[in-house]
Amino acid sequence: MITINDIYRKISGSGQPAAKKAMMILMLLWCLDLVLSAFLEGVTEMNGYLLFTWLFKVILLGMNIWFFVQFFMNDNSRFYQPLRSYTGYMVVCLYVVSCLPRLSWEQQGLVSETQALFLWINSSILCLFPLALYLMLINKTIIKQCHVETLQPMIPIESGKNDEPVSEEDSKKRLGTKAKKSPLHFLLDNANVVLQAIIMVILINHFVFQLYIIPSGSMIPTFLLNDRPLVLKALSGPTIPLTSWQLPIIKEPERGDVVIFQTHRYEKPPLYMQILQNFIFLATLSMWDINRSENSVEPQYIVKRIIGVPGDQLMMVDDKVYVKKSGDADFSLLEVDASKYSHINIVLSAEDRELLEYFDQFKNSYSLLKWHELWETSRKRIQQDFFGLKEQQQQEFISNINMNFSNTWKKIWANAPVLPDESTLNLYEISSRKANFLFHYLVARQLELGLAIIHSPEDKSLMDSYFKAAMEFNQFNGNYLGHYFTRNFNAFPKGENEFIPAKHYFLMGDNRYNSLDFRYGDEAVYIPLDPDDSYSWARTVRLNPYLLPQNRILGMAVARIWPINRIGLVLP
Repeated sequence: MITINDIYRKISGSGQPAAKKAMMILMLLWCLDLVLSAFLEGVTEMNGYLLFTWLFKVILLGMNIWFFVQFFMNDNSRFYQPLRSYTGYMVVCLYVVSCLPRLSWEQQGLVSETQALFLWINSSILCLFPLALYLMLINKTIIKQCHVETLQPMIPIESGKNDEPVSEEDSKKRLGTKAKKSPLHFLLDNANVVLQAIIMVILINHFVFQLYIIPSGSMIPTFLLNDRPLVLKALSGPTIPLTSWQLPIIKEPERGDVVIFQTHRYEKPPLYMQILQNFIFLATLSMWDINRSENSVEPQYIVKRIIGVPGDQLMMVDDKVYVKKSGDADFSLLEVDASKYSHINIVLSAEDRELLEYFDQFKNSYSLLKWHELWETSRKRIQQDFFGLKEQQQQEFISNINMNFSNTWKKIWANAPVLPDESTLNLYEISSRKANFLFHYLVARQLELGLAIIHSPEDKSLMDSYFKAAMEFNQFNGNYLGHYFTRNFNAFPKGENEFIPAKHYFLMGDNRYNSLDFRYGDEAVYIPLDPDDSYSWARTVRLNPYLLPQNRILGMAVARIWPINRIGLVLP
């Protein structure tokens, strides 16, 4: 039975090297801190994570005492290797386990930022003792001073015919003729090397750089589906493990940078699964995400390009992004986006692209005032032609008006809208109002032709003209307006003097027609082309732009490393 006096005499005696005495004190302080830490962390809420942490610390305390007795009190060198491995692994395991209660309380909002910081410091101090002990145990000079002989692999000595010992070289040759070890035995013999390699890979992936897998085609042609980008994390301020606190940011993100972040739409699993997922994800070089299934709607990690930076106000009109800075009189074209980043011909066919360009030109061929005049002329002509019909013809004509025509038909009989001063509108508002006029104009043209057919049924050319007008309207309503809110959004952030705040960014995919990016928020909103027109064309869409806080950026993609034929740098 070892008593406190025995421990005191061992530490204070002159026969022990100073380094070994220091290690004994470190081991004792570690044991004491295991007990004190349980009281210091308190019981904010009793849960399974807290009970597991206490149980882990009790087991750890028993292991510490056992190693202390065997290695330090009994001077048994056979326990040097196990003690060295034990202390090294416990630095990692103890940190993870001791953080569990704090993480669970943070998720439930039960602790303040100050309390969370105190609990993290408590966990970190607890890991300093095994870390210091491990560093001493791997120091060859210290171990030599402590007269510890590390165990070497034993070489069996066999006897010859005359009972003479066989040389070491002959013995090795004979060992080579024996059955080879199984993969399991090889793994067990090299477990230390494997585990240390895994820990090193995780640390490098967390703090320096990491490989990811592109989950979609939103960044074509910069990244194709399943490309492997190399993401540099050291410059972006990686977080302290198992916290949300960032290390200092070395390089601020810039326009054009391709960054990776964790989407807010990702549904987080329970805490223990989050930690296990992150461990496996890092250890397997991002090849295995245990929380990602084939049926998952949203991947956890997303890659997009920074388009808007602090101080910008953005607008998108007909595929082109415009930017305005504080002090600028108006928006100007973001030329670098139009020339390098935006790719709009990947999803669309040549025919669809031609239609969009045709209606863009058609829409912009007149000013708002001219469109208003054309509409008023068409409106009055339809009213005149309609009243020229007999009552029965009028009823039949009205009954044949479908949903696409109904708002325009109502607008024909409404008071003419007040045309706003074009100088008070921005480029998006002018363009959208023109598109709304064009919508009504194309419908009105069909109504005019339909009335003309009733008035002049003998004119067969009117029917051909009607079908051509109907086809043009369907192309405009389906193809053009169907893509409208993919190609356009109003000034963002909203407000005349509102700009992207510091430490926030607006991101988009390079493949603009196939990218669920920061143009689209979580809530669907009702957007009319002309808010002043009660009968405007409108649609309910998720066009509700939002921003990415800088602290959610995990790193910057700097290269493609897979597949081999696509290896190359990713330049802003």
